[in-house]
This record gives sequence, C-alpha cells and structure tokens, in this order.
Amino acid sequence: MRSTIRHRAFQRVHLVLLCSAAAVAGGCGGGSADAPAQAYTVGGMVSGLMAGAHLTLLNNGSDSVQVAQSGRFTFPTALPSASGYAVTIGAAPQGEACTVAAGTGTIRGSDVESVEVTCTASAYSVGGSVTGLTGSGLVLASGTDTLAVAANAVAFTLPNTFASGASYEVTVKAHPPGLRCSVTDGSGVVAAANVSNVTVTCMPGTESVLHAFAAGGCDARGQSAAGCRRQSLRTHLRRGCERAGRGLRDRGGRHRDRAVLLRRRQ
Repeated sequence: MRSTIRHRAFQRVHLVLLCSAAAVAGGCGGGSADAPAQAYTVGGMVSGLMAGAHLTLLNNGSDSVQVAQSGRFTFPTALPSASGYAVTIGAAPQGEACTVAAGTGTIRGSDVESVEVTCTASAYSVGGSVTGLTGSGLVLASGTDTLAVAANAVAFTLPNTFASGASYEVTVKAHPPGLRCSVTDGSGVVAAANVSNVTVTCMPGTESVLHAFAAGGCDARGQSAAGCRRQSLRTHLRRGCERAGRGLRDRGGRHRDRAVLLRRRQ
C-alpha cells in the first residue's frame, strides 16, 4: 500500500516538472502557439523636394508612400526581421528628377531609417536653327550664358541648361563681319521639355552691300579694309549724286528747249 502511494506521488511530481518545462516552451496542456514575430518599419529621408510637388516611393514594388515635402518618411507596412527591402521611385514630381541611395538591404532586428532620396530640378537645353551664317564671328547670349557659333552652322544649343520654370532670352551679342543676324522666338519660359524653336537668321549687312560697289583694287594700293569700305561708300554716294544731278540737268534742258519752241511758234 505504501509503495503505491509513493508511486503516485512520484507521478505527480514528474507531471509538475513536465508542465513547468512545457510552460517555458510555450504552455502546458494545449496552451497557445508561438508568439507573433516582431515587425520593423522601413523609411528614411527625402531632400530637395520642391513646394507643392508630390513624390511616390515604393518598397519591394508594392508598398507605397506619398511624400509631399522634404523630411522623413516611413512605409506603412512593417516587416519581420530577415526580410529584404528595396526602395524605388514610383512617380517623380514634374520638373524634378529623384534618386535613391541605400535603398536595398535586409532587416536586422531593428527599424530601417537610412534610406536617402534626393530630388533635383530637371535640366533642359535651349537652342534652335541657324540660316545664312556664311562666316565666323556670331556670338549668341542668354544672360551670362554665351555661345560662339561656327561658320556655316545650321543649328545651335546654348552650353548651359535651364530648370523647368526658368526664363531665357536669346540675343545676338556679336555679329559676323559683313552680316547682320536676328533672332525669332528667342524668349520664353522653360517647361518640362527642351527648347528647340529659336530661329537665328543672318543676312548681308549694309557694309557688305556697299563694299560690292567698290571699283576694286583699293586694298592693292595698301589701303586698309576699313578705309576701303569708307572709300566705297563715298564713291557710291558721289555716283548717286552725279546721276541725280545729270537727271535734273537733262530735265531742265528739255524744259528750256520746249519753251523756246513754243515762243518760235507764237
């Protein structure tokens, strides 16, 4: 009888020990399952976002967050440790280009806060077409941005770029010798696209036309080109005056002859 009692007591102690061990492992006698794993968030910092702009970021191609200003951001869906993450640009704001740094990795038991998104204003070119440029010396400008256009060029692009919303005004800073150049559609505001409709037209200038009236040979006599052009101008004007004077004299003579004839008839 005593041995039976001792055996039952031993069984109760053994059962208590088993339940204690099971409690440590997660419960005794049909207790709860494993506790849910800890979840961690993914986020970082956005810089350079213009006022009023809207940026969409994606994590692993699906989890999205909308960003309306520079500062910190966090994706709404938390992930368990050992999960991978990959942050990309879902939709960039108009007029800006955005890049992601430190955007991929694996969660290691803590929130990810090291993703960096940098946005900068998109840059666009300003240029157009050129006609009639038979010589060198043409210089175009827009503010402090200048460009020397080569002879016989048919197109140009200013060396500096412009942000969306920036204004431009293309002008002729220097004309080629013997040519006069003008600009059409040379000013405006840059939208979210390159500007390519500026037109530059060059034509022979006044000096070049007058130089064509020169008799030639003045350079051969050692006269400078500038002196030759001045001589050509004087020669052209003198010849014009002489032709005008001869015309007046001829008309005056005809009037006198007609008057004499009328008197004789009377």
